[in-house]
Amino acid sequence: MKCKIKLIKLLFILEMFFLISCGGGGSSGGSSSGGTNSDTESTSSPAQATNLDSLSGVWTRDCGDNPLPNANPNLSYASARLEYSGSDETLFLFLAAGAPCSSILVRVRRNSTVTLGGNTTTQEGKNATEINRTPSEVTLTPLSAFVANQMNLLEQCGMTNWQSDQEQSVLGTVCAEGFESMEYDIIFLENDRLQIGDIRGEKDGTTETNRRDQLDVIPFDRL
Repeated sequence: MKCKIKLIKLLFILEMFFLISCGGGGSSGGSSSGGTNSDTESTSSPAQATNLDSLSGVWTRDCGDNPLPNANPNLSYASARLEYSGSDETLFLFLAAGAPCSSILVRVRRNSTVTLGGNTTTQEGKNATEINRTPSEVTLTPLSAFVANQMNLLEQCGMTNWQSDQEQSVLGTVCAEGFESMEYDIIFLENDRLQIGDIRGEKDGTTETNRRDQLDVIPFDRL
């Protein structure tokens, strides 16, 4: 089954690891609980993300359902953080064993260069902005000694030197296969709330024609 997003390829590689390790304790932290879904009414609204300056800063998404399709039921929650500075985008994804994401097992970091395009109407009828994303770095960090040990036993990403709270690049490994390709996404900014494309939608974002056209219902809020 083709993955919906390049990041999915990386995280599906970890699926077997999660089956083994989710019983071990992770680090506390990640996000606050009780995230609120954004308005999903089909009323068209003007997009405010007209330039990269409008995105500048830090955005966080509360603990919610793991965005991976067919995610392991024992690792069904995730929180996230987005940081924008000029054309640089950094995504942190915190994978957790349960709500409210207080037991984080693994942190994923993806650095990308982004450019904004024109406006596009989503399936929900919102006036979103096209965003093109070119990843430049992907890292994994096991957040406990137990998790690091399991990753070493499984030679995760072809490596056996994982250590707790030690970040490692996985570019050039099977975990990051295809990360060099551009990703065609959408964003919708309204006041201090940001929605990105839904990776579970029909379009997978691998080409301009297949640019995502549905918004994730769990928003990011500006800090």
